[in-house]
Amino acid sequence: MTISRDHRFGPGAGGVLRRPLLAGLALLAVACQQQPEASHAQGAVEDQVAFIDALRAREFRVEILGNVEQPFLGAAGTRVEVSGPGLEEPAELQLFQYESPGAAADDAGSLGPGGAPAGVHVNWMGPPHFFRAGRLLALYVGADPVALTLLRELLGEEVAGAG
Repeated sequence: MTISRDHRFGPGAGGVLRRPLLAGLALLAVACQQQPEASHAQGAVEDQVAFIDALRAREFRVEILGNVEQPFLGAAGTRVEVSGPGLEEPAELQLFQYESPGAAADDAGSLGPGGAPAGVHVNWMGPPHFFRAGRLLALYVGADPVALTLLRELLGEEVAGAG
């Protein structure tokens, strides 16, 4: 039996298919390299989808409850209920997604320590906490320390509210 070093990859190829095949294998090797897991630490969450994904990645259950509006905010919102590890009870959040990070920052900047713009009074059912990351402004009304820690870890420090 004779072993030839000329391994052809097609009828009479003589190397014609070798380059595309090798290039394809190289691309496949690059594509299959393990990508680093996306970090959802402060600054990595930019919108509602990334925020919900980050919650679920931490084993929290997220249920979409419906739409919500706050008359002093410039974006429509979504009510979600978050339950999971360490929470005293499910936490209801209001998530407002803006067209741009600047628009979210403008609305966040208009909010005072009471969680509303100057001259507006809101009777919250508990202490309001606003967090912003990218195009997302999140409102949590409550005092669960686990919920507040989770929001700080994913969205950064509180931008308005009870502090």
